Amino acid sequence: MGHFGGAEKLVRIAGNPKAAREMAIYRRIYSSPEWREAYVRAAFHDPSFPVEELKGDLGAGDYMLLQAAVATQRRRLDHVLRIVDPRPGQLIADVGCGPGGVALRLADRGARVLALDLDVDTLAAVRTLSQRQSRISVLVGDCRRLPIRTASCDAAVCVNGERA
Repeated sequence: MGHFGGAEKLVRIAGNPKAAREMAIYRRIYSSPEWREAYVRAAFHDPSFPVEELKGDLGAGDYMLLQAAVATQRRRLDHVLRIVDPRPGQLIADVGCGPGGVALRLADRGARVLALDLDVDTLAAVRTLSQRQSRISVLVGDCRRLPIRTASCDAAVCVNGERA
């Protein structure tokens, strides 16, 4: 089902036209490595990245949805950071880390991060981040059977993780 399998299934069942448009936009973004990289940077890695660079050939309505999605991701990340309150030296598992936005922000605040995801392709972006940010370790694994010892982390987060 691809990156959005479970979410697409729910959108079809619920019949939500706005969510269906958002999923179509995400499919377009994720079909182009350059556009995907720009989206991930804007939504997850770099809050100062200009969203205008993502417009491409999107119509006005779709572009507004994309802007709202990026803003939502940025707010969600800020909220997670307030809740988790990462401290230097803490070990935090980012379960279902996706492109690594949460992992990067946690590591930027001094935490050591175990970035875990099932999708090897998605983890490629996280591996690139881990070269830039030495406090991120990347693991391929399933959240139902974490490849880490019980109680070995100070905290764990799961933001936007989904599996159908």
